[in-house]
Amino acid sequence: PQSRFCVAGLPETLDFYKSCKNSEEKILTVATSNPAIANHYFSSKGIIADIITIDGSSEVMPKFGGVDCIFDIVESGSALKENGLIIYEEAMQIKTKVLFSKAALKYSDKTQRILEDLQNALQ
Repeated sequence: PQSRFCVAGLPETLDFYKSCKNSEEKILTVATSNPAIANHYFSSKGIIADIITIDGSSEVMPKFGGVDCIFDIVESGSALKENGLIIYEEAMQIKTKVLFSKAALKYSDKTQRILEDLQNALQ
């Protein structure tokens, strides 16, 4: 599956999340390790968000961290399911690119090995 940024939370908080859109009174509390991207996303949706920056597993935060939802990278969704969370919205798809200069490929054995390891992992 393609990796993507998602807004996720407990099923019982979904209605509150929806009610925060274009509300000047409600503030959504969001845990994320990507605060700049999350802030931009929620602002573009007309949601006032209190962004809490965390390191590590954000999936436990809605149950134990006093947040309404998380903004996180999701691939399979298994970590969300394990923690009783559902996806509220898919914010954006994520693609990863690896860039090497021609000189790095030509003159660096280490760079060549990294590239080969990546190609083997993708096969």
